[in-house]
Amino acid sequence: MYGAAVGRERYTYQLIKQSGAFTIHFLPFEEAAFIQYAGSISGVDTNKASSFGQQWKRGENGSPVFKECLSHV
Repeated sequence: MYGAAVGRERYTYQLIKQSGAFTIHFLPFEEAAFIQYAGSISGVDTNKASSFGQQWKRGENGSPVFKECLSHV
């Protein structure tokens, strides 16, 4: 079982509410820098998906999926 909490004041909350979908990634330790980057900037000011370059694809629900993830839900 896995849970996620997103504050209503966060930009991510707005995106999830609009799309009705989100993705949780499980990444290997070697991707620690990517995890730090993705979690330290806001999508309000930056299109994070486009800044990831070719490292991602669209998942079944339309959310971005990082190609190097071990698993995603």
